Amino acid sequence: MGKVKKIGSSKKALAGLATAFLVLVLVVIGFASQGTGVSPALGQWGYGYGYGYGGGGGGFVDTTAPGISDASISASAITDTSATIAWTTNEPSTSQVEYWPGSFSALDSTLVTSHSVTLADLTPGTTYHYTCRSTDAAGNLVVSDEHTFTTSGVSPDTTPPVISAVSASDVSDDRAVIAWTTDEPSTSEVEYWVTTTSLWSRDTTRVTSHSVTLTDLDSETTYNFSVRSSDAAGNLAISDEYTFTTSAAVAAAANWALIGGIIGGVVVAGGLAWYLWWRRRG
Repeated sequence: MGKVKKIGSSKKALAGLATAFLVLVLVVIGFASQGTGVSPALGQWGYGYGYGYGGGGGGFVDTTAPGISDASISASAITDTSATIAWTTNEPSTSQVEYWPGSFSALDSTLVTSHSVTLADLTPGTTYHYTCRSTDAAGNLVVSDEHTFTTSGVSPDTTPPVISAVSASDVSDDRAVIAWTTDEPSTSEVEYWVTTTSLWSRDTTRVTSHSVTLTDLDSETTYNFSVRSSDAAGNLAISDEYTFTTSAAVAAAANWALIGGIIGGVVVAGGLAWYLWWRRRG
């Protein structure tokens, strides 16, 4: 008996294969359309898929900051109060410098690859630290390593005088001499007080050996005092607090006793002379 071919079964198998192939083609087209919006060839699909994935399906998003060439960073045209900072980036980006002591330069929002920023109002004779900052069109920021430059000129004097050897001498019942030394010419000033109200004695002559005489003091009184000195740059130094005590008014009492004794002696001598003259007449 001959073999019977199942024609119906073969047709069903071929139809199933065709259907599976069609589904596969539609799937491939769907993925390619998601990446690029078109139906590219298979080789183009790989690029389109990656492009769309990076942008969350909406296109490429730049997340890479510009690159700053460290060798390109320089500080030039340095004067007492200004300097120009330059650098390059590998893509157009903004220009700004952070420097200290100081702050930030004004932001230059022009997108360039060759950057130049001039810093002004600097302090003479001062070393500045700085970094270069650039942001690309996508908002990615890069900050360079730290560099330094030093302005020309002489750094301003910001150091106050050094006060030493503070003393109170020649203290009497109503006066005292306050003395001290400084390491540079400066003014002389004494603040002194008993309770809370301060008194002052000032001399604007700048010297290194200072001496201030306090007068009209109260006898037998403890005074607190501190000394102050300002140099030519206006830097003020204030000493620690010290004390001295005036003596009793012994000298004044002795003077009055002497005067009283003299007057008494004159009266007695005058009385005695008058008595002797009167006896002779009698």
